[in-house]
Amino acid sequence: MLVSPWILRLFGSAFQSAYAPVLVLSAGQVVNAASGSVGFLLGMTGEERPAARITVATGALNLLLNAAMIPLRGLLGAALATTASGVVWNVLLVRRVRVVLGIQPTVLGPGHGR
Repeated sequence: MLVSPWILRLFGSAFQSAYAPVLVLSAGQVVNAASGSVGFLLGMTGEERPAARITVATGALNLLLNAAMIPLRGLLGAALATTASGVVWNVLLVRRVRVVLGIQPTVLGPGHGR
């Protein structure tokens, strides 16, 4: 995130406008990493169908948000929509892991979020 202005500059001046979207998408990836491997965990414990339903629903949410945000905000709108749907996906999968498996999968560790 800190060096992205210089890295984007290497590809030409047109890429410099991608700095804000890169920051938004990076923040979404921080949430994704902090959530743990919830998708894999659900898939390995017989919860692949609920995980698949959540993935399909948040995929549809991603399409709807992108359709709404891209005309309004362009590239930044796409980044915001994709990050928002990714955060919703992670929240729903983390909740499923907590409720069904009784595991706290996030970086917060045991005892948080109950």
